Amino acid sequence: MKQRGHGLPAALAARDDEEVEVTGRYEMFHQGRYQVLGPDGSTHWLCTIELDGGGSLRIGGRRDDEREALVGRAVTARGKLDVSPSRAEPHIAQMEPAPTLVDAVVTPSGEVPLFDTVPEGLAGKREIVEVLTTHMAMYADHGPELSPAPDGVRVVRAAPPGVRFYRYLYDAVGAPWHWYDRKRTTDVDLAAIVDDPRVEVHVAWRHGVPAGYLELDRRTATQCEIAYFGLVPEAIGHRLGTWLLRWGIREAWKDEQLVRLWVHTCTLDHPSALGVYQKVGFHAFAHERHRQYIVR
Repeated sequence: MKQRGHGLPAALAARDDEEVEVTGRYEMFHQGRYQVLGPDGSTHWLCTIELDGGGSLRIGGRRDDEREALVGRAVTARGKLDVSPSRAEPHIAQMEPAPTLVDAVVTPSGEVPLFDTVPEGLAGKREIVEVLTTHMAMYADHGPELSPAPDGVRVVRAAPPGVRFYRYLYDAVGAPWHWYDRKRTTDVDLAAIVDDPRVEVHVAWRHGVPAGYLELDRRTATQCEIAYFGLVPEAIGHRLGTWLLRWGIREAWKDEQLVRLWVHTCTLDHPSALGVYQKVGFHAFAHERHRQYIVR
């Protein structure tokens, strides 16, 4: 006899073996060495519907074009509910089966949210773009030993950086990638963040000039967020970015109480950003999709 699906609302779990329609957020997770069977063969990406009412339903491996178009979106999905699959294949190639929507048909629902985050007075042509944000985490540092710093590079913590210097760093690094949030923050509120001793602003200096920075936010116990990370345009292409990121990871894990280091990146960032985070050991755990105004 099947057990009721863990994490599902009771009313939904009771409809085992029935055709159901559910709403939620389309999500995908990389399965490492495990593979999922899908319409185009095996893939390492497992897709799910994170349900509005709580819990999630697996929908197996999906086509690349579907994942890329729907991940992070609100969706409606229809299919046969299998609360506790008796075997992993053909839907999930993992040891522990989970509630699954068999032969799911997924369609987007509603509009992608639109936000206006452009600071007042920013000159230029406004346009709307769709943005996919990827949240990533690691739970231990398994990377190789940190290599020596590139020639002429040293990292110094600005403790505290002060609002004026911080705004210089934020704009010098973030302007090409449409970093707006801190530009909309008042001086008082920004000082409360960046001058907090639990927020570490580490500046990479290259031949005496600021080349970039990495901000570690430790304000939540046992957690650390790489809140901001990047280089000024002149420093890109000198093999500094990956080194500085690895340096920051090592610095974060000096806290013996740390259990999770996380970061987020989005499609407005440098095109190689997502790949670099994956290369150093981060794994995606959630996605969000929205539209926003930017100024070119």
